[in-house]
Formats: sequence, structure tokens, C-alpha cells
Amino acid sequence: MNDPAGLTAQAWAVIWDWLRDYQRSLLLDSSRYRIVLKTRRAGISDLMALWMVLVAAGLSEAFGVMPFHCNVVSRTEKAGWQVIEYCHNWITRLHKIPSLRPFIETSESTKGTLRFARSGFRIAAHPQNPDAMRSFGGHLVWDEAAYMRSPDVWTAAIPTINHDKRLTLTLVSSPNKTEGPGKIFYEIYTDTGGYPEWSRHKITIFDAIDQGFPVSIDEIRRQNADPDDFEQEYNCKFLGRAANYIGRELLQDNEAPRPRGGHETIYLGVDIASEVDRTAAVVIRVIGNITWICERFVIAKTAYTTRPGRVGQDLILASIIRHFQPVATCIDTSSSESIEIMQRLAQENLPTRFIPRHVSKEWKGVVVPGIRGALTRGELLLDNACITKMYSRVASARAVDDPEAIRMQPADFLEHAFSPSPRDPLYREFESVHKKLLKSGMTYDTDRRGGSHGDLFWASAFGIDITGMLPGARSNPKINKARSISTQKDWSDSGW
Repeated sequence: MNDPAGLTAQAWAVIWDWLRDYQRSLLLDSSRYRIVLKTRRAGISDLMALWMVLVAAGLSEAFGVMPFHCNVVSRTEKAGWQVIEYCHNWITRLHKIPSLRPFIETSESTKGTLRFARSGFRIAAHPQNPDAMRSFGGHLVWDEAAYMRSPDVWTAAIPTINHDKRLTLTLVSSPNKTEGPGKIFYEIYTDTGGYPEWSRHKITIFDAIDQGFPVSIDEIRRQNADPDDFEQEYNCKFLGRAANYIGRELLQDNEAPRPRGGHETIYLGVDIASEVDRTAAVVIRVIGNITWICERFVIAKTAYTTRPGRVGQDLILASIIRHFQPVATCIDTSSSESIEIMQRLAQENLPTRFIPRHVSKEWKGVVVPGIRGALTRGELLLDNACITKMYSRVASARAVDDPEAIRMQPADFLEHAFSPSPRDPLYREFESVHKKLLKSGMTYDTDRRGGSHGDLFWASAFGIDITGMLPGARSNPKINKARSISTQKDWSDSGW
């Protein structure tokens, strides 16, 4: 390891011996953006205090971080002072290492600030105040970031590191809600596709204890009689809104690589929306006793019917069916327009059997809990090689003058007309499912988010329904022979 600032091998060995493996991993992570989902009482705030001392004292080049000012943002002013106290404790411990003494002498020390004499850099604590946060620059450590008071605090914080790309931002927190101001932390930690530049760390109380951290799990459980409180504070579980029915962690736990080369039966679910909304189509594959949510298509603001110079939803959906050749296709027929599209598709002599589905409270009451139960049991998985693809009228414009060519070469059309979503909406749309109270009982509904009304969830539900995997759902359609994937260009190994 480089040691340009005097962090000698002997000194490093002493520091290393003070830390657990999960603390060492975080200390050595030189990523510009880090997010840490942590349990309480495992020494993470203390570890971040050590990190700031080494950075501001000019010793951090040894682990790939530019020495500079450090700022810590806490929920309250008093909490910030506590972090500075942790820094003073580390300075006292590091002072016992002779080679480090010249670096850790301080020239200024208050409740909320300390400055190192040799480097000139300081560590400062700040409360969650947008105006105050605009006035400082340097590395930023945000303690309990999931409990930010307002999104304005986040807006004010980002410029503090933007003037130099060598500056870092670290978000540290136990989990909070999935909505409101805490949603920013939740989205960054869980949406790996939307925030690929972030390095992620997760430390539960069980991780800490397994690595020798001296706390008693029995004592902690006695102090946290509410199981939800324990799961949130110590097992790093996002509990979400009370209305959330399918949580993101449940989906993430069920992401896996789909087996290739064996027998599989393909189904298709289609949720048809208005011409100013989003239609979704989801490919469902059954392999053995496991059902897989696979390729996904979203068609936004597109006319229902194909006309000269214009590709409609009917031709796009027909292309999807021609390429994947599902044994059965379930289409939402809750509107006259969707019925018309299904009738048009039925006239195309497509390689599938059409199953209409009129959505009712009773149907939702069987299928929606059935999907959550299948996810919980590991019987329903998400193919981690697949990503939602969005239809582009511009990309498909060159083919509109020859619909027959689209029919003959559906794979080529789909490849040109669809592109990967920059932020896959699948998780958000599954999360939007919630219970809804009615005068006559209860049903399930989805929130409108980002122009969608849970379209990918409902399309998945239609496809899953006709596989027959859900107890009490539609029985498996009587099909003599299950078709395998199309022998045309198979995109399943290239991100579909």
C-alpha cells in the first residue's frame, strides 16, 4: 500500500487491529460515492470519525483519498458534537503511535470543529440546515442520512463536493421510510441500476456479532419488544409505508440468473392502456417448478391501430408475440379499446392462445397475495439479465412504411424500436401495490408514479395468472405442446 503521508506499516497494523472486517472494508473503500446501510450499536459512526481524522490529518493518501477538509452532517447539532467527540477519542488513541503524533496535533478545537496543525484541514459538524450547508466545501459524511428533514437539505449538500471530483460523499444511516424525505437514501441504496456509481455497504447487527463485535443480541431484543422496530433498527430492513404490499428487498432477494438451455414454457401478460398512457408486456417463463419474470416492454403514448406512416400498439404487440411465441397471452380487456386490440391480434394468426382478463376485486384478491406469497417462498424469481425496454417512435420510424417487413422480421423491429430504460421502473411499479379500503371491503391498487399506474406489475400478474402457479387462480390453459423460445435471434443472453 502507498504510504506517502507517513502512515507507516507499524501504525497501520495497530489501526487495523482495532477494527472489525466490516469496518476495514469501509475504511479502505476509496469510491467517490459510498452509501452505508447500518445497524445501530456496531461502531459505524465511530469508524467514520476515524476516517475523517485520517483524511483531515493528511494521512488518507495511504488508502486512496485526497487529504482535505471533512464535514459531517447530523440530524441535530448535539449529534454532530458527538461525532466530533468520537474524533477526539481517535486522536487520543492515535497519539500513542509515535510516527503519527506530528500529523494529529490540533491547532483548534471546539464542540463542533477541530483543525490539524500540520495539514491545516479541519473537521466540522453541521446540522441539517440547507443555508448552513451551502457555506462549506470538502469531503462530506452524512450521518443518519435516511432521516433528512427535507429534500432541500440534499439539494444544498451536493454542491459541497462538486467543485473537485476528488472529493467524496458518504451517506450513513439505519433504514427509514421509503417515502418522504427519507426516500432519497432508500432510492440510492436499492436502485443499483439508477445509481451505478455508488459503492454499497450493509452491516446488520448479526454481521457485527459474527465478526466479534461485543454486543448481546438477547439484550437488544429485550430492549426492542416491537419486532418491526428490531427489523428496522438492527436488521437493516426498510419497512416502507404502511400501504406498501410488496417491498423492494423482497424483489431483490428473488433476483437470480435464469437457467439456460433446458425446457421452458413461455407466457405473455399484456396490460393495455390508453393512447396517452403506457401499455406494458411482460414475458413469463416457467422452468421446472419455478416461474420467472423475464423480458419487459413498455409502449408509451402510442396509437392503438397501425395506419400508413404510423405503427400502432397492435403491430408492436404482434411483433412481441411472433418473436417469443408464448403458448398463451393474457390481455387486460377492461376497456373496449383493449378488446378491439385483442380481436385485431386474433385475426393475425399469431402463434399463441389469447386469454382475456377482466380485472375484478375478486381476481385481485387471489392474484396479488398469490404473487407476494410466491416471492416469499422463492417460487417466483426475476431474471437478473433482463431489463425493461422502452418503445421509441423515432427508432421505429424507418419501418412504418412497410408493416409487412415488421411482420416478417419481428426480432429486427423490436431490436431497433426498443431501448433499455435508463432507470428500470419494475421495482417502483411492484412497490406501488397497496391495499385499498372500499365501502364493500378491500381490494388492491397501484399508485401512479412517473406516468405509470403499475403497468408492469399488472402485465406480470396477467402472465403469472395463466401459468396456473397461483393457488385459486385461473387453471393452466389446456395446451398440447409447450413452445420453446423462438429460433429467431435470441436476446435472452444479451440483456433481455
